[in-house]
Amino acid sequence: MMKESNEDLTMSEYQDKIIKKITKEIRVSKEKLFGWGRYAYTDCVIAYPQNVDELKELLKICLHNGYSITPKGGGCSFGDLITNKKGIVVDLSCFNEVIDFNKEKGILTTQGGTSAGRVLNHVLPYNWMMRGLPGTSFGTMAGFVANNVHGKDSFKNGHFGRGVIFMKMLLASGEIINLSREENPDIFNAVIGGMGLLGIIIEATFQLIKIPGSMVEVERKYFRSIPELFNLFLTVTDDIDMDIAWIDGFNKNGRGIFQTAKWLNKNPDVVPESMEKIQKKLMGKIPINLAYPLVKPFVCRTSMSALNKLAYWGSKTSKNKNILHLYQYYYPHMTSIPDSPKAMEGGLVGFQIIVPDDKACEFIMKLLDVCRKYKLESWFLCVKRHKLDPYLLSFAEDGYSTTIEIPGRFTKWSRFSAFLDKMISLTVDYNGKINLAKDALLKPPHIRAMYPKLPEFLEIKQKLDPNKLFGSDHSRRLLLNS
Repeated sequence: MMKESNEDLTMSEYQDKIIKKITKEIRVSKEKLFGWGRYAYTDCVIAYPQNVDELKELLKICLHNGYSITPKGGGCSFGDLITNKKGIVVDLSCFNEVIDFNKEKGILTTQGGTSAGRVLNHVLPYNWMMRGLPGTSFGTMAGFVANNVHGKDSFKNGHFGRGVIFMKMLLASGEIINLSREENPDIFNAVIGGMGLLGIIIEATFQLIKIPGSMVEVERKYFRSIPELFNLFLTVTDDIDMDIAWIDGFNKNGRGIFQTAKWLNKNPDVVPESMEKIQKKLMGKIPINLAYPLVKPFVCRTSMSALNKLAYWGSKTSKNKNILHLYQYYYPHMTSIPDSPKAMEGGLVGFQIIVPDDKACEFIMKLLDVCRKYKLESWFLCVKRHKLDPYLLSFAEDGYSTTIEIPGRFTKWSRFSAFLDKMISLTVDYNGKINLAKDALLKPPHIRAMYPKLPEFLEIKQKLDPNKLFGSDHSRRLLLNS
């Protein structure tokens, strides 16, 4: 890899220099880029290749000049996983085709940039569903694989990677290799959850899950403490397909709402509009570009506590059992509070922590105590169950995860550093780990303590990408390219 001296250049001049190196046939621009949490905005050079040949040309340019490449899908990762101030962000939105769909066997092949919303529109009419879908329909298939995302069904069906049968990946060398559990299985297990650091997933094939219909029966129960919540988890029967719990983190006992859902042999008379087409309106009524600037100054601990109280007591005014379409059940935030980090000063910082089954109840109680001690309670706190898988950097374990989400401006408070240290040490003490897809603040020692298979991953990284072509601000911060 040839490298030119850039020591005397400003970052803007350096990025202008990168743009000049890219051939005129490839569309490129300099834009402010941010993760879903909007915690940090970074000036990035973004290229928009239209085909694999242009992708390969970008690899050659970057390899020759010593620039790094960051693949980007729907931009739904929380922190700096998709930003790259020292190289090129490759936007894969043009790689968005459904290549093949076997309606009888539920086997789907798509390009890497195909969104979850597009896939659902394609497969739901035939009563097929993807496993481990997160709460956004904007994420892409390659992005979901790279982060091994999860959803409300992950305790039963596993994380998203469990459904991957086959992948085609473009390496730093320009070679396209095939990956499956039989062909290059070591690389296959590293790519799923590998954060795009090994290559670009240009195509993937998935085994879908057969469902009786696209409607679900949702049941809600209430709990007044964390131990009571875990008793509810233990009562879940085999016919339940999804579950999730929400906790009022401002309540000293940890009260909240436990929700289960199961598929019904029923389809809607009128299919709801795709989540990707909904207008961005607060509670479906007020455009967020008008509402959020007015809301932002009032987002504080007091208002967040009041909203949690309102969510708990307000839910009791509606029925505890409902029949909903998948979109209505799975994507409530996209319709009620779309793009919520935009409503917060400094965006949103999120941490998702998983701990083993037998330690989860005690851990969550202690975590809530830590949040209250430092007055950094989560504005939204949910608990999900998970299932172990074999992927090297996977977040999945036989355990429970919980989320901490706070306005980004709270990270400037003097007590935040002590809070972060305490939260991380508590996680390590309970053999837990923090989800890298939601990370914006971890440091190298943290990830090494939480992900014991990291050395094995880095060994494969060195083999496939010896010149460290693939990287991001996130991987540099965590020294994942070293």
